[in-house]
Amino acid sequence: MKLSVKSLAVATVLALGLPAAMPSLASPVTNALGQCMAKSTTAEDDIVLVRWVFVMIARHPKVADLAAVSPQQQDQIDRQMGAIFERLLSKDCAEETRAAMAEDKNDAMGDAFGILFEKAFGNLQSEPAVMEAAQNFIKYVDMNKVVQAMIAKPAKK
Repeated sequence: MKLSVKSLAVATVLALGLPAAMPSLASPVTNALGQCMAKSTTAEDDIVLVRWVFVMIARHPKVADLAAVSPQQQDQIDRQMGAIFERLLSKDCAEETRAAMAEDKNDAMGDAFGILFEKAFGNLQSEPAVMEAAQNFIKYVDMNKVVQAMIAKPAKK
């Protein structure tokens, strides 16, 4: 059985996007906070969120060689992220924040921001250059080996 590289690339990209489509495991009140934050952010906010994560990742010594972020750029992104964080928790979603913190304590923020970041990163998929880059590695994969591994019958024990 031979699959086209394009078919597998599409399948891979869809699989990479599945976590954003899966239901959250957060409690109902924390899920409500995450949903409030997601609906209260703009497309511009989403870009700030993605840029902030990018800056954090770029600071890791194992990947720092891939991106140069100046202290001024980091400060600008940190200021923008701080403004979004403050607005969401103290204004746009204040009631949901209180309820989630009362019920879920420390887990509330991580779970709620997970929902928000799923939305922000999901929006990246609408950019054709991102989708093209996400599929690029497929040209280095022996698809016959992958397909054979998927369809091979397990060895009897």
